[in-house]
Amino acid sequence: MDSGDAEDVNIGIAGGTPGAPVTVSVVGGLVLPTGKSALADAKESVSESLDGTGAATFNVVGTKAGTATVTVTSGGRTKTAQVTVKALNPNNTTARNIAVSGPAKAKANDVVTFTAVVTDAFGNPVVGFDPANGGVITTLTGPAQILSNSGKSNAAGQITYQVQLNNNAASPVALTVTGTGEQFGASANFVKDADDDAPGATPNGRGLTASSKTATASINDVVNLAELQAAVDAAQDKVDAAQDNLDAAKGDLAVAKAERSVAQKAVKQAKKDLKKAKKSHKGVKAARKALAEARGDLRIAKAKVSVAQTKVNTANERLADAQAELEAAQQALEDAQA
Repeated sequence: MDSGDAEDVNIGIAGGTPGAPVTVSVVGGLVLPTGKSALADAKESVSESLDGTGAATFNVVGTKAGTATVTVTSGGRTKTAQVTVKALNPNNTTARNIAVSGPAKAKANDVVTFTAVVTDAFGNPVVGFDPANGGVITTLTGPAQILSNSGKSNAAGQITYQVQLNNNAASPVALTVTGTGEQFGASANFVKDADDDAPGATPNGRGLTASSKTATASINDVVNLAELQAAVDAAQDKVDAAQDNLDAAKGDLAVAKAERSVAQKAVKQAKKDLKKAKKSHKGVKAARKALAEARGDLRIAKAKVSVAQTKVNTANERLADAQAELEAAQQALEDAQA
């Protein structure tokens, strides 16, 4: 059985037992119960009763291009029929849904591809949809510009957009595609043309109530290699400066330790001189004064060593921090380049 150009076809049942239950199931389509025209009422399987003559009529709605198999079961008997569902001719009026996808990550100055997919009420791709001829409005936000699009939708309902990020891009980029026809996002819920004036019906866009008029895809991870390289260079400068500071601090510590060593030897010699003076009972007062001065110089020298050591410790910590910052900057650059 061929559905021709109609959106639905009648399936007639005759010769059954009056009042007997009957079940009609469809693979590749939907069944409308008797007296119903709203697609919200359609199901893959419907059970009713035959009328007083043992007959019934059901509407089968094709949802996917190809072959729909209709199975009728009543009174212990099962019959099947094939319904050919033809794809609609390319036109903008069957388009009801838009979806958009794009890359999750990009680098500054990259040319990336966003893909918009246009489908009808049942998710079938709409071929030949023209985005330029009253089809869609595209909005691009972020540091980028649209270079071109592929024109009319292909066999998969796809329209591709080439977008180039700015050479200094470092923030998210989003492409929004919005259908401009009245059928986009509309509650087109009736099958028959005669139902177009019913509440909620929309002409030219028969289909289910669920419909997407607008869709957005975002590149949230935008990296700027030049900025990342600059961060690496700056971190390397910090490491170099921290290393120079550490080298200078170590030099000051070495000088302080040498002065402490001299002061220690001076104290040691002053003690010997005092001991000698006491034995000879000559110059004791001068020797004691010299020892006191030597001990004072040693205290100063030890204090200088302590200060110098603290500076070395601080310089080591700052170098470690700078090296950690450098490693993090290098890893960020490496990840972005992957």
